[in-house]
Amino acid sequence: QDRPADWLLISLCQTARTRFYWSTMTEILYPDGILGKV
Repeated sequence: QDRPADWLLISLCQTARTRFYWSTMTEILYPDGILGKV
């Protein structure tokens, strides 16, 4: 039985990974930063 806290932690990790991936791709594709620096 999965605990809600575990699911939340996994979700946060996946979100952070996705944000990091897209921020990296954006940085490569658009050096000037379309969305601006965050």
